[in-house]
Amino acid sequence: MYVNKKQKIGPAMWVLQCPLCSEILASASEREYLPEFSTCDCDRNGNKQPAYELFIGDAGKQMIRRNKYPRFTAEVMFEELSDIENVQLLDDCTDTIELARAMRKAGEFLLKSSRNGKR
Repeated sequence: MYVNKKQKIGPAMWVLQCPLCSEILASASEREYLPEFSTCDCDRNGNKQPAYELFIGDAGKQMIRRNKYPRFTAEVMFEELSDIENVQLLDDCTDTIELARAMRKAGEFLLKSSRNGKR
């Protein structure tokens, strides 16, 4: 996976961190010392991660992550109009039909997991 988002995790610590496996790929004391990008092997062949998974994100919010293309993370809301909001794409996806299909399947995953008590 191609990672280029630079994050500050401490007073003098900048990192490139994989959004899927949370592995720190590069670190530096200043933002400009980090490389432009890094790659993570967590989504290569042999990775047995499920297509969708639920996790607790920042500020204790429940999040959903899609681990197959088109990958995204989103906040689980279970609101009147939408169950999934604040979607952040991890891949560049120009095919809106494929993205809509992935979002529909994410909604189905949420319904199944809420029935099974994972919510």
